[in-house]
Amino acid sequence: MELTIDSHVQCLVENTLRRVGRAAAVVMDPNTGEILAMASVPDFTPSYFVPSIDPDAWKNYNTNQANPLANKAINNFTPGSTFKLPTAIAAAIHGHAYDTEYCPGYITYGDIKIHCWKRLGHGQLNLEESIQRSCNCYFMRVANEIGSTKMLDTFQLLGLGSKTGLELPSESAGFIPGSRYWRQELRPGAKVTPSITGMMSIGQSDSAASPLQLAALVSAIANNGRYYKPRIIKRVVHPHQGTLLHNRPVLKTNLLKQGVKEKDLERIRQGMWLAANELGGTARSASVKDRDVCAKTGTAQTVDKGIKSHDAWTVAFAPHEQPKYVVVVAVKRGSSGGAVAGPLVHLIMRGLFAKDEGLELPLTEMKEYAGDFIVREKIELPDEGDLLAIAYDESGETGNEISDVPIARAYTVPESPRFVEPSIRQGADAEGSIAPKAIVIEE
Repeated sequence: MELTIDSHVQCLVENTLRRVGRAAAVVMDPNTGEILAMASVPDFTPSYFVPSIDPDAWKNYNTNQANPLANKAINNFTPGSTFKLPTAIAAAIHGHAYDTEYCPGYITYGDIKIHCWKRLGHGQLNLEESIQRSCNCYFMRVANEIGSTKMLDTFQLLGLGSKTGLELPSESAGFIPGSRYWRQELRPGAKVTPSITGMMSIGQSDSAASPLQLAALVSAIANNGRYYKPRIIKRVVHPHQGTLLHNRPVLKTNLLKQGVKEKDLERIRQGMWLAANELGGTARSASVKDRDVCAKTGTAQTVDKGIKSHDAWTVAFAPHEQPKYVVVVAVKRGSSGGAVAGPLVHLIMRGLFAKDEGLELPLTEMKEYAGDFIVREKIELPDEGDLLAIAYDESGETGNEISDVPIARAYTVPESPRFVEPSIRQGADAEGSIAPKAIVIEE
């Protein structure tokens, strides 16, 4: 079996993620749906399970509260402002792509007030500017003009709330307000109110998605509307019979046939370019000099192990013209998407561009990384000349905009259950086995 994974890119991504305690990243080819790298930290050693795992090793994995056995790349995170991208697509489908809205710094729903991250407000904004500055008020207003039913239809069209069908077990489906799961399991008997629709548009409260789902969605924006099924198997080859299966790209939907115009998709891409490259952009930490990276940040208020926390995101593609890579990074307990996830995207993008220029990325044996529960306030980048001398004039979402909203019940997003219990060595079989040192991480 031949995988789509590029081992050198995989090594790059795994090393990059070790700057944080718990996180996931996906690198995808937006033109085929092929996954070039997919990493999750903390991690484990697969060979310890073949043919059976030492009982001490199994105990150590299970007592690590950071859950190294969960593949966080296909697990739920709270999406935060990354959900402004599917909201922008909903606006394009339903005739609101040219709306302008005024942001006074907050929006009210009856007695409920939800703030924009910029408390003084952004003023009058169009779609591109709202993506650039990640304005909450713009997207909450537009979402309610679109309507909850059409918002739900668009999000589901983009694969949110459903498994992607990747050839791996224990993939999470995520959830969104108004879906069958939301109505029957998460909030039985609840109605999708205007305030819930508003928070759905900014990825807060009852919303969850995986890094893989966001990578597929961003790929559709990057490649002019074509949503490809994510794939990790390239082909299956028999030693004597040759290729038995050639896994070709599977086009699941074309947004241009769903009512989106090419010029509207370009406006969304332009908003992401502005976010990464212009003053006022919240994703400038993800930019790479002379490379036209397009990006969007997200910082979601959530609960992590019973403690109020943030999920920090940056989703990106590059180059702006003829995109070749989509990179998504999500970090548990990151202070913000721009300060934590963005620099990690930057490092991955730099490695990808260096590879394109002929540099052979290192390929080294990786040791286990146990992870931690430390809050990352900022990721410092290695020097790259003038790029990193630029001071961020706008830091972007804080994730605290809904902290005083009664209906915004922070939801603890569960990690996927393990799909199978391993074979555990017994008696003499365990003698002389290699097991990791005892790792117990507690808060």
